[in-house]
Formats: sequence, C-alpha cells, structure tokens
Amino acid sequence: MIIYFGRRFDAASTGGAIVGVQCEKCSCEYFYELARIGRGSGTASYGIGSEGAKLRAEGQSQRDLQTRLASEAELVPCPKCNWINAELVRGYRQARYRGLGKFTLYVSTIGAAIALLCVWVFSNGDPRDQHLVPYFLYGGPALVTAFATGMLLLRTLLRQRIQPNHRFPQPPKLPAGTPPALFGDSTRGEFWPAISDRPPVSEWQEFQIGRNLFPLVCCGCLRTATTEHALTIPIDHGIDLEIPQCAECAKKPLATDKLGWLIFAAIVLLIGGMTLTFFLADSGLSCVINFGLLALFLVSVVIIAMIMKKPGPVDATVVDVSRGVVRIRFHNAEYGRLVAEHAKETSEPTTEPATHPTTAIEAALPQRQHGVREPETPK
Repeated sequence: MIIYFGRRFDAASTGGAIVGVQCEKCSCEYFYELARIGRGSGTASYGIGSEGAKLRAEGQSQRDLQTRLASEAELVPCPKCNWINAELVRGYRQARYRGLGKFTLYVSTIGAAIALLCVWVFSNGDPRDQHLVPYFLYGGPALVTAFATGMLLLRTLLRQRIQPNHRFPQPPKLPAGTPPALFGDSTRGEFWPAISDRPPVSEWQEFQIGRNLFPLVCCGCLRTATTEHALTIPIDHGIDLEIPQCAECAKKPLATDKLGWLIFAAIVLLIGGMTLTFFLADSGLSCVINFGLLALFLVSVVIIAMIMKKPGPVDATVVDVSRGVVRIRFHNAEYGRLVAEHAKETSEPTTEPATHPTTAIEAALPQRQHGVREPETPK
C-alpha cells in the first residue's frame, strides 16, 4: 500500500493599475484604479522541494495577478453621463464567479478518476461484473462532460445577468468596493477624483485590498501604531486585511482567552467534584442538589463571561472574495471618522493638478505595482 502526502503552499500578490477609459456615449476620457489579487499554490511531494514549491506558488500568483489586471475591469460609470462601457462590463464579468470554474474542474477531475478506477476494478474483478465496464467507460466521461458543460453554461448565464446600464441615464447601482472615477494626465502621472462630492460617512465602510489604506493609528486607543501588531481579518487562503493596532491593544484578546481557559478549568473541576460527590452520596437528594448547583454555576459562568467579555475593535464581513472587498464597522466611532478622513485626504481633488508632481494614489500606495492602459477609441 502506497501512502502519499504533500505539503501545500499558498501565495497571494496584490497589485494595481491606472486604467484609462473613453466613454462610448459622450467620448469623455476618465480613469480609475484597478486593484486585484493574484493567487498561486505549489505542492512539495513528501515534503521534498519546499523552497521550490514556495517559488512556484509565488510565480503563479504573480502571473495570475498580471492576467487579472490585463483582462478584468471595474464598473466605473462615466462621470458625465453615467454610462458604463461594454468593455468594462465584460471585464467585470470575468471577475465574477471565478470559483465556479475551479469547482467544476475539481469535480470533473475527481469524477473522471472514479469512473476509470471503477473500469479497472470491474475489468480485473469478478467476470460477472464485467458487463458494467462499458457503463463506466463511456457513461462516466459523458456524465462528467455534461456536468462541466452545464456548470460553465450556468456561469455564463450568471455573468450575462450583470447589466449595469439597464437604468441609463440614471446612475447605475454599483457593486461594493467600486473605485471612483478619476480625471488626470497619464503622461505626467497626475490624477484626481472626477466628482468632489463624497457620500456621508456611514456606520459600515467598504474597503478593497490593494487600493484602500488605513491611517497608522491604533483602531482601539487611537495612539500611533504600525502593522507590526496589526489586527488581521482573514479573507482567503494567504490573504489578510491588516488594521493598525498597538501592542497593548493587541494583547487584550489574549487576556480574554485566558479568562475563558480559567472558566473552563473551573467547570471541569466542579464537574469532577460533583461526580465524586454523586458516587459517595447515600441519597438521591444529594444528586438533585449537585445537578442544581451545576446548572446554577453554568448559568452564572455564561452571564459573567458575557459581561466581562470585551468586544473586538471591528466587525468585518467579506463582501467579494474575488475582488478583495470587505465591509467593516469600527466599534470606535472616532477611528471610523479618522479612516474616512484619511481616505478623503489621499484622494482630495486639486484645482491645480499640475503643481503636484506625485499623485494622491501613488503617494498612498508606494509599494504597489502600477501600470497604465491608455483610453481606447470606441468602435
């Protein structure tokens, strides 16, 4: 019997590009910032070649990132007429339901392998079962092909349902995390928001990994902080959203965890003591008393834990894994206001953009990979 095992490595790369658009309706030229996440994985069979597996995962994530930046898009409407180009709609559809294709591939591969295994078993097994070989030899691949075709058609239908221009000329309903339209000069690398009016700060704020940044302030106590002790919100394999946090606030959840372990140990000791009392008791009354005390103790522990437990600094909900969009609510309202102000400062429109050698986008994202796709003339 052969036992196989391997070690899998997952890698993720974030990057962005300034994409140029020319409106198909009014010929207005504008830009937007496209941010994407590239994913990759590598496997080291029997743990051999771990470094090579890591490099393969990183290389695959970089290639996936470049492919997504070149083929995908965001539904950014024209700032003058609210129209969304067909090219942007096609690019956004490519970003949706990507996991459905991987799921189809995995299920189809497993199904085909099972069918071939059954063919081998029936061919070399009891002669009375050999009449089942054609069913698995031809029926298995046919069923797998039908399943894969149906799933791909379903993905196509779901993508075709994305019709953002059905309300035109009214403003379209945009997906969460849509970047704002920008005006600027791509040759000089200067961009500024096309619309200066910003919506009021709401309780829940939307963030996109690779495009939005947080101020270097602790999300709990508002003191100066870095990402060294950041509060991490897992998004997907190898992808986390990091919110600045100071070392003191980062230790607070650990104290809560220790309190939980102490309560758990007390419960175990109480149960053990009451069980011992139960075996040593001479009457059923002792049993009733012990179970009553146990129930009272458990209820008291739950109430005390709920009172003493301190809520985390944020509530987060992953809205779109493929595009890395997260909706966050900060328990510290002041920090939420600072985050909104920070986002406004890093994209504040200027009346004289030529006097700013560095754009707000480039200043806010110094470690990002940037590129420019020039506006295309509509056909």
